[in-house]
Amino acid sequence: MAHTPEEVRKHLKVYWTIFGSLLVLTAITVAVSYVHLGTARNIAVGIFIAAVKASLVMLFFMHLKGERKGIFWTLYLTFFFFLCLIWIPIFGSMSQVTGTIDIQPAAAVSDQGGHGEEHAGEAHADEGHGNH
Repeated sequence: MAHTPEEVRKHLKVYWTIFGSLLVLTAITVAVSYVHLGTARNIAVGIFIAAVKASLVMLFFMHLKGERKGIFWTLYLTFFFFLCLIWIPIFGSMSQVTGTIDIQPAAAVSDQGGHGEEHAGEAHADEGHGNH
């Protein structure tokens, strides 16, 4: 299984191209993080770019490009379940009702009417520090 110098150069060219693509996609990810598309859209774009990068790594650096179809179906199924787990909290946060009234707990409401009790404790504390 000896490789000719031409084959090695060809493989190195592919690896450097994929490495450059990963660097460009990383720069795009950072640039997109500064663009305000909304939380859900920013996350979706970030996940999409990460999936493309992961695909490049799997196909070329892990040499899955020439594998059998059974491995790809396993990877597709894993990726599908991964997306389901990622999107569950995103869809859950989208269904929250906005503009609702903030209701205070009962303890906060009862403290507003009981001013005399708070100051009574201070009066007792002051009595102990009389002129000695």
